[in-house]
Amino acid sequence: HMITIGVLVQAVMGVLPLLLARQLRTTPPAAAAQWTLLALLNLGLLLLSFGQVLWNQPLRSSGGWVLLLAVALWLALLAQMWRRAPRPRPLEAAFFLSGPSYLWLGVLMALSMLEGWPALVSTQGVKESHIHNNIFGFTGIVLAGVALNVLPALFGRSLARPAWVRPTFWLMTVGAFLLWLGPYIGVTPVMGGGLLVYVAGIGL
Repeated sequence: HMITIGVLVQAVMGVLPLLLARQLRTTPPAAAAQWTLLALLNLGLLLLSFGQVLWNQPLRSSGGWVLLLAVALWLALLAQMWRRAPRPRPLEAAFFLSGPSYLWLGVLMALSMLEGWPALVSTQGVKESHIHNNIFGFTGIVLAGVALNVLPALFGRSLARPAWVRPTFWLMTVGAFLLWLGPYIGVTPVMGGGLLVYVAGIGL
């Protein structure tokens, strides 16, 4: 939690709106909104962490709900930037909406375990879905978006195959969805198929 939420999510939350604003040729969210999100995220992280260490269920649950709210508000800000951006919108920017959506789903999976909600198949399946959302969905898709947006400027040249951005986006997004769905419904072939689709996206 300290690594994924404390380090990775906060770094992405700070940088991603700036990258998205540059790609969409629009303004980033107001500083006050971003500070509010940062405070909410850290409050949720602290409640969750202390709840885990002290094995205090009210603290853990409160932390989970606050984190879910923080990520939902972050998604709303990013979606607002997407809506007001001039068209055509570059598909490279869509990675920066897809990735955080999987983070929200991953937090929801964690919250379902914290609250003891009935699992569709097993708690282990929900836990695996939670991990897949954070690794393949959030981390992988956001990193792909950063690579596609930053590396061309870094090397001073355009992408070798710009037409491959669209299939890369959809392969990774659909693959990550199947990697969430497979464990959640307890169907291993769905998860295996998702992994193949996802790896194909990484290959592109």
